[in-house]
Amino acid sequence: MRAAQRTEGYRLYRRAYRAKNREKLNLQAREPNRRRYYALTPEQRQTRREYHNRYLKQYLQTNSEARRKKDANLVIHLLRRNGWLTPQPCQRCGHTDHLDAHHPDYDRPLDVIWLCRTHHNELHHPLPTEEADNERRPFKGPRPLPP
Repeated sequence: MRAAQRTEGYRLYRRAYRAKNREKLNLQAREPNRRRYYALTPEQRQTRREYHNRYLKQYLQTNSEARRKKDANLVIHLLRRNGWLTPQPCQRCGHTDHLDAHHPDYDRPLDVIWLCRTHHNELHHPLPTEEADNERRPFKGPRPLPP
C-alpha cells in the first residue's frame, strides 16, 4: 500500500466498504485451520452442519463403544464445568496444567485417571519399541542392486 493511501480517511473508507459488502467479500472471522469452512455461504454452512449432525447421530446409534465413550466424557465435562469435580495433578509427573481425564473403563464414567496432555497422548499413542518394530518389519538385508 502506498504511503498516500495510509491516511485516516482511507482507513475509514475501507472499513465502511468492508462493513457494507461483508457477505460479498466473505470477511467473517477466520481461524487458520477453518478457512475453507468460512469461505462457504451461510446456506452451505447450515447444510454441512445438518449433514454432520445426521451422520454423528447415526454413528452413535450403531456404535455402542463410541456412545459409551461420548457419555462418559460428557459426565466428566459437566461435573468439571459445574465445579463438582476438580482435576487432580498428573499421576505420572505431578503437573497441574492441561489435565485430561482418562477413562480405563467407559462403563464407570467417574473412575478416571488424571493425566497431563503429554502423558495422556503417550498412553493412547505409545512410541514404537525396538521389539515391536522388528515384529512388524523383519530385516531381510539390503535389496540387491538392479542390473
